[in-house]
Amino acid sequence: MDLSSGTNNSGKTLGTNDLTPRFAPDGFHLIFVNRTTDEVAPPEVWTADLDGRNRTRLFTNAFLPDYK
Repeated sequence: MDLSSGTNNSGKTLGTNDLTPRFAPDGFHLIFVNRTTDEVAPPEVWTADLDGRNRTRLFTNAFLPDYK
């Protein structure tokens, strides 16, 4: 899933994919994994607003994010 809706005005790095999105408990944010399309670089866990803006990297070399 590309949270940036096919545009790059959200700050998403070109050549990457947003995967495994989940809703935050507040219902206003998402948590997801961002990976390069060649899968050479380690995955990163990010959060963003529901429209894909205000992306914030939480962890590098991480996968399967979850809000608890």
